[in-house]
Amino acid sequence: MNILGFEIKSKEEREQEEREYLHRIFPGGTAQKAAVEQQLKERLPREDKKAVMLYYILVKDAMTAGNGMSFEEAVEIRTPDTTVRSRMLYPAELLTHAAV
Repeated sequence: MNILGFEIKSKEEREQEEREYLHRIFPGGTAQKAAVEQQLKERLPREDKKAVMLYYILVKDAMTAGNGMSFEEAVEIRTPDTTVRSRMLYPAELLTHAAV
């Protein structure tokens, strides 16, 4: 339902969208999510684990969304500061292992 330009969705619709989104980000389910969290923790031990996981999700979202950005394009959009980008990111396997 659309009221004054705002899309109002039922609880079921919101839950379905959330399940679809989570499946797109972590097609392997909770096991894949746990594996990603562990790898991020091992590779970036000094970084805030919640911030790194959010960064991972944002980049993965950009890569798997309808427009399907490349890894490099998604990173450029999410991290405009080169010093932060070089500190946060390792080679593309950090994100692409979960994209398989």
